[in-house]
Amino acid sequence: MNRSMKTAIIFTLLSSTWKLSAGPFTPHLSLAVEGGATRSFLITDSLMTSFFAPTSQITKNIRPAFCIAVNLSLGNYFGIESGMGYRHFGQSTEPTTVLLKNDIFNHDFESRFMFDYFSVPLILKAGIRKSPFSLFGRFGIQPSLLVHKNAVWIIDGNEIMTGSVLVPDVDIDGYDYPLHLGGEAGFHLGKNSIFVIGQYNYGFHDIAHGISGRVFNRSYGATLQYRRMIF
Repeated sequence: MNRSMKTAIIFTLLSSTWKLSAGPFTPHLSLAVEGGATRSFLITDSLMTSFFAPTSQITKNIRPAFCIAVNLSLGNYFGIESGMGYRHFGQSTEPTTVLLKNDIFNHDFESRFMFDYFSVPLILKAGIRKSPFSLFGRFGIQPSLLVHKNAVWIIDGNEIMTGSVLVPDVDIDGYDYPLHLGGEAGFHLGKNSIFVIGQYNYGFHDIAHGISGRVFNRSYGATLQYRRMIF
């Protein structure tokens, strides 16, 4: 193969690559900040239900959710998102009165289970952008590290930790990786854009151990995301 033919082949490949990048899959990179709230609860069975929901009145926790994200859009139809964020899961029970074993007196009782996670979402997106609007579906996974937990029964105003005489010894895993399902709708103005994101976070990893049964995190909510295009 002579030199001129090699040069022609290289030129053709570069030209084809440029046409593809300038066509329907043109990449654009944006930085984003996101904030909102989610409402969380736990799915349990067997003895774990008695531990996490010892009374019937369950309160789903509503807590802030926020994230710093990087968005890579591939043309007008596909995208990828990742970043660093905070997500909360858990639930509580309404104050009530209970009878304890071998005790004839009523006692004030409530429970609180709060799990805070540092998360790194990995989200794939598909939809359509038709200037100035966008509408995309979202699917991915959120590897998450537990950074704070508060798992207590509160009896007569006193917090009773797990492993005591009155409360079973239940361990909470230091990680989770819930699925992220949702959608986003946005408005673009130059290099700036605002998106409303609806989400459902589906935990499929059993996060608690020590007694029989399983426990899964769940949450749903909405956030507002501001994006600034870099290129």
